[in-house]
Amino acid sequence: MPVRLFLLLLALAVTLPLAACTTDTDDDDDATPPGMDDDDDDATPAPDPTMDVDPTALSGGEMVAASVTISDMNLNQGVGTCATSSSEILVWEVLNETDDGFDMLTMPGIYADGTQTWCLTNGVDEVSVDFTVAPYASGLAPLTLGAPEAIDLADDGAFAVWTMELGEDATVYARVGTPGADLDPNLMILGEDGHTFIAAAGRPLAGGDRSPDVVVAQLDAGNYIVRAGQNDLSGGVDATGSVEVIAPVMPALVEVPEVEPNDLNGEYHDLGELGLGDWLLSGTAETAGHNSANDLGGDLDYFQFTLADEATFDLELLWEAEGQDFDAILFDNSDGGGADGTFNSSDPQLGSGLSSFGQPEAATVVIRPGSYVFGIGNWEGDDGVPWMLSMKVRPHAWPTS
Repeated sequence: MPVRLFLLLLALAVTLPLAACTTDTDDDDDATPPGMDDDDDDATPAPDPTMDVDPTALSGGEMVAASVTISDMNLNQGVGTCATSSSEILVWEVLNETDDGFDMLTMPGIYADGTQTWCLTNGVDEVSVDFTVAPYASGLAPLTLGAPEAIDLADDGAFAVWTMELGEDATVYARVGTPGADLDPNLMILGEDGHTFIAAAGRPLAGGDRSPDVVVAQLDAGNYIVRAGQNDLSGGVDATGSVEVIAPVMPALVEVPEVEPNDLNGEYHDLGELGLGDWLLSGTAETAGHNSANDLGGDLDYFQFTLADEATFDLELLWEAEGQDFDAILFDNSDGGGADGTFNSSDPQLGSGLSSFGQPEAATVVIRPGSYVFGIGNWEGDDGVPWMLSMKVRPHAWPTS
């Protein structure tokens, strides 16, 4: 199964909203009249853009605060990494944006070594800098699933890192447990290469938020890197804790055929409270179609459920018959108002994720604690067509059993 992520990539692969950078000159680009010796007003080629970064001497796996200054390059439309930029240079957080640059927390991959060129572009010009990376000083110890590993990050910039092997595809939960008073931890899972980002806990997000303290990732069988560090890069006497990674045994798949009536009259098929596990709902759209407002107009099958903890849902709506267009809508029923059957009332977390022209329909969404109703129907097609909805539920709370 593919690696699925519910967190953002740990790389500067998106456009950064940096402010404009301009250069003052006295050149008015007027031509010099004939017979005059001075040529002060002739057009002068613009200087080549440059980028300075401090520091440029790094160590594999170590996160550092770096200052980036860019000159003679238009930053109005923002900048992003070039296609040729080294994948070994990861950016954890961008800070303190100015007219001509920004500060950032950056980290070379665990196995990075030698010269690594980092390049930024505004879509027209490019600037680059060479980092010199010293390799990680020692071999990595293996981390055993279910066996906590103690960490002590008393020194500024200290971090701990392990390898992790999965013998089979699994849902993995990871966290930093029992943190001391001086520990403000982040935790990341990287690919076997030491730089491909997969998931993180405690990562700073836009608006001052943090990603959840528990990593939840569906991983393929293989080898991975687990790294724990401090968000502020400082140490402390009580910067201690433990890294815990588990792959809980998944409950058996629960198959739930619809039980009629489960229509819009409030007689929803009740799934109860959903926790960690996989569900396969199934039913038949006895009639198909939509109304003039493009809302589902045929037989809709409704299921209700509750959530005690925020969870990630991997959803896939499937049907075998060709020429059909099934959709599913998620309604927030936390206020007891139920569902009204229209797309406009769907929960914004799901939006139109399962209401496109795709076959199958698929979406991954984070759903808050509360009460919800799923409505499933055939927007356009034949009467009497069966459907299935696969739901993989992964709460963000640490499994207790």
